[in-house]
Amino acid sequence: MTLPILLGLGSLAFGLSMASVVGGMAKTPEGPRRYPRKVFHLGIFVGAVPALLLGDFWGVGIYGLVISLIVLGAVLQGPGLPFYAALARKEVGRDSHRSILVPLVSTAIGGLASVLLVGRFAAVGFLVCGLGDAAGEPAG
Repeated sequence: MTLPILLGLGSLAFGLSMASVVGGMAKTPEGPRRYPRKVFHLGIFVGAVPALLLGDFWGVGIYGLVISLIVLGAVLQGPGLPFYAALARKEVGRDSHRSILVPLVSTAIGGLASVLLVGRFAAVGFLVCGLGDAAGEPAG
């Protein structure tokens, strides 16, 4: 009973920390820094690995739920929030919330399906996706 609570609290602390870091990257005195969205993706994918190794499917489920609630909270607060600004794609204009929600849903489905299909080996996929996504945009 205590493991789910600890995973939830750890996920909350990690998710809020990531939101603070990338929100700070989006709003600096010199202007926004590059790639806060990629930093968030990298952190979130890498953060899923301990949740998987500690709690298997339900660990990833708890982690994903907590991170999703944090992201949904940012979407509800809207564009004035630095964390929202860090996650939204600027080039889509007024539909920027979709550039947050669609990847959120697809990541949740993919993450849970990966764990169901290959169990703990999904950690490799999480790391590959997180590192590949973070490196892909700046390199490309």
